[in-house]
Amino acid sequence: MGDLTSSHRRTIWPLFDVPRSRGAAHREWGVASVLAGILSAALAIRLVGVQFGLPALYDPDEGFFLITGLKLLSERTLNPGWFGHPGTVTIYLLALIEAGVIGFGILTGRFADVRGFGRALYTDPSLVVVPARLMIVAFGVAGVLLTYLLGRRVADHRVGLLAAALVALNPLHISLSQIVRTDIQASAFMLLSALAATTASQTGRLRAYLLAGVWLGVACATKWPAAAVMAGIGGACVLRIVQDGRAEARRQATWLVAGIATGVVTLLLVSPYLVLDHATLLSNLGGEAKPQHLGSTGGSLPSNLLWYVTHPLRGSFGVLGIALIGVGVVTAVQRGGAPAAVVLPIMLAFLVGISSQQLIWPRWIVAGLPFCAILAAIGLWRMVDAVPSVRARVSITVVLAVAVLLPMAGRAAAQARELQSDTRAIASAWLKQHAPPGSTVLIEHFAFDLIRQPWEFRYPAGDAGCLDPKLAARQRIRTAAVYQMRGNRSIVDIGTINPARLESCRADFAIFTDYDRYRGEGARYAAEISRYEALAAGGRLLLTVRPAPGLVGGPTVRVVRLGLRPRTASNPPLSLKVGRVDKAG
Repeated sequence: MGDLTSSHRRTIWPLFDVPRSRGAAHREWGVASVLAGILSAALAIRLVGVQFGLPALYDPDEGFFLITGLKLLSERTLNPGWFGHPGTVTIYLLALIEAGVIGFGILTGRFADVRGFGRALYTDPSLVVVPARLMIVAFGVAGVLLTYLLGRRVADHRVGLLAAALVALNPLHISLSQIVRTDIQASAFMLLSALAATTASQTGRLRAYLLAGVWLGVACATKWPAAAVMAGIGGACVLRIVQDGRAEARRQATWLVAGIATGVVTLLLVSPYLVLDHATLLSNLGGEAKPQHLGSTGGSLPSNLLWYVTHPLRGSFGVLGIALIGVGVVTAVQRGGAPAAVVLPIMLAFLVGISSQQLIWPRWIVAGLPFCAILAAIGLWRMVDAVPSVRARVSITVVLAVAVLLPMAGRAAAQARELQSDTRAIASAWLKQHAPPGSTVLIEHFAFDLIRQPWEFRYPAGDAGCLDPKLAARQRIRTAAVYQMRGNRSIVDIGTINPARLESCRADFAIFTDYDRYRGEGARYAAEISRYEALAAGGRLLLTVRPAPGLVGGPTVRVVRLGLRPRTASNPPLSLKVGRVDKAG
C-alpha cells in the first residue's frame, strides 16, 4: 500500500481528488484540512461533558489517582506508594498539575496558603479534577493525531485519515479520554513507540530502536499491558532481516536487544520506586491479580478474547468495523511490510495479553483501539481499491465510511447525553429535598455534591469500617493510612467492609450504589449482599433510580431509610428489590 505507482496515486484520493496539474501541494493541503477537521472534532467531542458529575466523582479510581498525586506534595516524596498499573507517569503528571493549581491559587489570592487550598479542595474537587481531565483530553486528541501518523507511516494518508477518524469518534476512546486514568496516556506512548518501531523497520537504524525503547519504557511506567509494543519492535527487526538478508541479521538483533534494554532502563528511571519499594510493588500486583472482581470476572483465554471482540470492540466499531478489521488483518498478512511486522503483532500481543488475565474490563482494550482502527482502514481501502471504476470507488468509499462512522457518532452522542444525567446525581438531588438537617448519611461514592449539606456522613473504609470523611479531613489522615485501611480491596463499599465494623456504618439514610451490582452476581457475592441487607434491616427503601440507555447513566441506585436495630430473627433483612418510589432516570 505504501509502494503505489504514480498513475495509481491519481485514483487513491476519491474524497478530495484534484487535477494532476495542481500537483501534490494541493493534495497535501486537502489532507491537512481533513486532518485538522478530524482533530477539531476529536477535541470538541471530548470536551463535551468533561465536567460530568462534578463536584461528585463517580469513578473511584479517578479519586484514587488524584489523592495519590496530592500525597506526593503533602508528604514531599517521589514515592507514589502504589504501583498497580503502575501509573507512575500519570501520578507524577497529576502532582505537577496539582502543584500548579496550588501555586496559581496562592498567587491570585484564591488561597491564603496550602491549608486554604486543602479546605477549598474538600468542598470542590473541581479545582484539580477539571485541569487533570483536560490533560487526559489532550492525550486523547494526541492519540488521534498519532494514529494518523502511524497509519500514514505504515500505509498512506488514506489509511491514516480514516484510522484517525475511527479513533476520534470511538465511544470507548472518548469516554476514557474524559476520566483521570492511565489508559489513554499509555495508548499515546504505545503509538509513539510503534512509530519509532516502524522507522526501525524501514531504516534499520539503531537510533530508531533506541527511541522505540524509550517510549516503550514510558508506556510501561504508565500501564503494564503496554509491554505488548515489544512485539512490534521485534517485528521491525525481523522485517529488516528478511529484507536485508543474513548479513544484517546480527546487527539488527543487537539493535533489538539494545532497544529492549533501553526500555527497561527507561522504565526504572521513570519509576525508580518499582525497585526501591519493591515490597509495595509485589503487594499491589497481588491485589491486581485477583481471580474475580464485581462485574468483571473473566474465564479462559479464548472466552475472554471472544468477549473483547463481541463486547467492547463491537461496541466501539460495530459489526461492519470488526469485519473491516478482519479484512485488514488478511491484507496485512498478504502484503507484508510494516502493517504485518509492527501493527498486527502489537494488536495481537495486546489482545492475547489482556485476554490471558482472570479479569475482563472494557477499558483494557482502549490502548489497542488505534491499531485496530489502522487495520480497519487498511481493510476498507483494500475493498475500495478492488473496484475498477473510479466513480464507483467514490460511492463505495462514502457508503462504507458513513456506515462505519455514523453509528459510532450516534453511540458517542448517546454516551454524552448519559453524562449529563446520572443516577447518583438524581439520588443526591432527591435526598437534599427529603433528609432533614442533622441527619447522618451513608455514601458509597465520592459524593462531594452533598458535602455542603447540614448532615454528618459515613463512608466505607475497608478494615476501619466506616469513617466520617469530614472528621478525617480535619484530622488530616495520611494517605498511607488510607492505603492500609483499603488493603488490597479493588472496591471499597459496604459489601467489602470488615464485617466486625459494620455497625460503624449505621446512619439515618444510605445511598447504595453497588448493591444491585452484587445482586447481579448473587451466587458469587452472597456474603457481600448479606452485609447490605444486615445494615438495612428494619429500614425502608425510599427511592430506586435506574439508568436509561442514551438518557441517564450510572448504576442502579437505592436510597434507604436505615433502621436503628441490627438484624434479628424478628427483624428480617430489608428487601431492596422494590421501593416506595421507583424512578427510571
